[in-house]
Amino acid sequence: MATVKRSLTLLLPEARVFLDVDDLEEIGNLGKYIKASNSVLVFLSKGYFFSANCRKELDAALAHRRPLILLHESDLNRGGAPLAQLRDDCPAAHQVTPRGHP
Repeated sequence: MATVKRSLTLLLPEARVFLDVDDLEEIGNLGKYIKASNSVLVFLSKGYFFSANCRKELDAALAHRRPLILLHESDLNRGGAPLAQLRDDCPAAHQVTPRGHP
């Protein structure tokens, strides 16, 4: 995600890009950061849905109705996971049916 942040700041120098490992001082303030954000980029990798902090981030984004941008790491050697596994790991409360599908 640090690479994504660097790329975004190079492409959009006027954009402010928040990255938790760089900018989050206190996990209790995560909701405030999410609320102040225009959108949330979620890096879906192995174990994402089992991380308490990732779930807090996702819950805050949904609570504040922030658009989600999903970035999927599929390379198992880089911490990725198959998309089917991530779907299975996703809590039922966060699952949605894609538009046009029953």
